[in-house]
Amino acid sequence: MSASDDRDQTAMELGKAYQRIAELERQLARIQEEKRKYRMVTENATDIIWIVNLDLQFTFISAAVEKVRGFTVAEALQERLTDVLTPESYSLTLHHFQQELARDQDPDRPHGRNLMLELAQYRKDGSTIWTENTMKFIRDDANRPIGVIGVTRDISARMKTDKDLRESEERYRQLFESESDSIFLIDNETGRLLEANAAATAMYQMSREELLTKKNTDLSAEPEDTRRVTVSSPVISDQIITIPLRFHRKKDGTVFPVEITGRFFVRKGRPVHIAAIRDITERLRVEKENREWKRRYDLLFLSAGNIVYECNPQTGEAEWGGSIEAILGYAPAELTGGYHRWKELIHPNDREAIVRRYDESWERGTKFSAEYRCLRKNGHYVLLQDTGYPLLDEQGRPERILGVINDITDKKAAEENRRRLEEQLVQAQKMESIGRLAGGVAHDFNNILTGIIGYAEMMLTGMADDDRSFAEVTEIKKAAERAATLTAQLLAFSRKQLIDPKILDLNLLVGQSVRMIQRLIGEDIDLQFTAAPDLGRVKVDAGQIDQILINLAVNARDAMPRGGKLVIETANTEIDAAFCRRHPYATPGCYTMLAMSDTGCGMTPEVMQHLFEPFFTTKERGKGTGLGLSMIYGIVKQNNGFINVYSELNQGTSFKIYLPAVAVTSDQPPAPDPHDLPPGSETILLVEDEEVVRGMVRQILEDHGYRVWLATTAEEAQALAFAAEPPLDLLFTDVVLPTLNGRQLFESLQVKWPALRVLYMSGYTENAIAHHGVVDEGVMFLQKPFSIASLLRKVREALERKP
Repeated sequence: MSASDDRDQTAMELGKAYQRIAELERQLARIQEEKRKYRMVTENATDIIWIVNLDLQFTFISAAVEKVRGFTVAEALQERLTDVLTPESYSLTLHHFQQELARDQDPDRPHGRNLMLELAQYRKDGSTIWTENTMKFIRDDANRPIGVIGVTRDISARMKTDKDLRESEERYRQLFESESDSIFLIDNETGRLLEANAAATAMYQMSREELLTKKNTDLSAEPEDTRRVTVSSPVISDQIITIPLRFHRKKDGTVFPVEITGRFFVRKGRPVHIAAIRDITERLRVEKENREWKRRYDLLFLSAGNIVYECNPQTGEAEWGGSIEAILGYAPAELTGGYHRWKELIHPNDREAIVRRYDESWERGTKFSAEYRCLRKNGHYVLLQDTGYPLLDEQGRPERILGVINDITDKKAAEENRRRLEEQLVQAQKMESIGRLAGGVAHDFNNILTGIIGYAEMMLTGMADDDRSFAEVTEIKKAAERAATLTAQLLAFSRKQLIDPKILDLNLLVGQSVRMIQRLIGEDIDLQFTAAPDLGRVKVDAGQIDQILINLAVNARDAMPRGGKLVIETANTEIDAAFCRRHPYATPGCYTMLAMSDTGCGMTPEVMQHLFEPFFTTKERGKGTGLGLSMIYGIVKQNNGFINVYSELNQGTSFKIYLPAVAVTSDQPPAPDPHDLPPGSETILLVEDEEVVRGMVRQILEDHGYRVWLATTAEEAQALAFAAEPPLDLLFTDVVLPTLNGRQLFESLQVKWPALRVLYMSGYTENAIAHHGVVDEGVMFLQKPFSIASLLRKVREALERKP
């Protein structure tokens, strides 16, 4: 062989080596990239494990069925295989089952094979998904089939993920095990093949001798005009050309795609070219599958409702996929400008910190995670959760960031709403606890005040007006009455104040109080009352409405020391479920609203948090007890209503009270006017555990002609009553006693005294004779503390009532 031939051979081998090394590097890079992406997408995949009996009824199914098919485990266990699979898939499955069972009839054929089928299944919403199913018959100890166990994988979003993995591994093996490209030496003028390597014989299924009888156009499977391209290409020495795609034919007629790389040169004075022909069937298939994989990749994140992205913060390159259009309103093609365009969408207040964290993640090669606001196409901001993972090269340097973005706007709003509701619940519980304490204190204090007021009145009865002690005792009585007003406010706040509600017209009540309120607030404040027409009636105690109006008016007056405007309004309103979700203390229904608004100094949010707490006040010492608003709070709650307060500093305050509207009923007869009562002679059993109250009441009753039996406990009263001879006309008892309550005592005495009448007294009561503080129909009750006149009047009314 000549030196020229050696150089030609060397050139051919160098060309072949160059092509193989370049292709090896390209394919290795593609395979590594595919494996990296595939691993990130599939490492969280979840499969369904299931078992059916021979009737194809599910007997077990894993919790993954809810994620894959939308059914709960309980729902899925009610299904049969025919309910799960489409008719075609069900027929295919039965066919394979029958084939497998037929093997039981042939002892020489193996049993227990795994069946792997791709089947279409129904989701709960009626849609169809494709799944990969691995199944095997379960057998008993006698090797008889008793059911089928299977594993189902959702491949609807990634139809061929597992297949891609196997093929990717196969390509990876072939990269190192495959033959080299076909190499031909071709005469430019005739197109005759002058040389062919061993790889060419394998590729075209011809011997070397057969190949050397062919022209290069004989290998082509394309039309004649296309074939000429490879022959009539311009001949320029050392020029390398690449024809990316042609179709060649093997000896058996098989057509396959090839990539041709040629280098032209002159050999022995004749123009020739060396052609490296690569079978690119596998590459084209891989490219097609990669396109399909990317499509499934986007579908996967579309179905999950997430945005998926790849970006390089240094170069600014970025690709977007998944649900980006659903979340932000932009199609991926609209986000031109890559990473830098994305930075512009980040809220200005968040942008600097987020970009810094991106850069840190890139520099350190560490995970990135952050929450930030991002601008939608419609101009509104959404809250996003962004998690990114740097992809590193072989040297550990970042190549790009692969990330997933979730829209957490609704989630954060729900968390904030839950936090607000929890705060309202804590506040309500705190108010309830304070109420219990206030009610207990007021009850005990009322017992003391009953004695003070009673004995003071008894002393005044026996004194002349010019007696030196008359004025002093009068002051004692006034002080006790002021203290009684204080305890009444505590009872109102704690909702233990006993009331006698009636169906009333709120417009009428407020209208009757307007002149009194005007005198109370002074002439510097403009008072306006706007009454709603056809206002719904409310069932309330008229005295409590007066308390509300007076306390709110006083507070408004104090908030406007230089004058202003006070507006009182009424209105009909309906509270719906949506309002109640935002204000859990409210109940849906029709309400009558009473509002009082001023143009005063307003309140800070901190003050409003403590507004209804007893003894909380912003007024100077001696100018307020701090019980006015807590009393209003208790009154409204006691009447099944609620209050909303709106206030802005230096703008004013508005209290809106909502009371349930009730149907109008016939008017009740007015209460009789107080009148002087004649002395009595009846026998009264007085039961009271407070000594000062018991002694005072006994003296008053005996001074007015009544015969009084005393008892400190229910047991003592029972002993007296059952041992006494008639007559016993009235049981006058405290509601709260150490053992039996007043009602239980009365019911026990009726066994011997069926005509016995009863009068109850108490500082407050829970449920003994009153429901939620409202006096039961037909029950006679005397609220502590009481005056001599009210005591004698109530005793007389009780005695004159029919049993």
